Amino acid sequence: FIENPRDNRLLVYRSEDIRNVSRLAAPKVCGYISTDASEMLPESVRTARALDEDEED
Repeated sequence: FIENPRDNRLLVYRSEDIRNVSRLAAPKVCGYISTDASEMLPESVRTARALDEDEED
């Protein structure tokens, strides 16, 4: 868990590696990433969002 929720990191898990709850803290199973939230969206959603923004302009 993050002690400082404002550091903008996201804790991610590789679901195929989680077979036992005791392994959740293993570095090869989880880690933190820092990215813009929009980069986490599927390409189709990003495209639709861009089209919506163009229509608003």
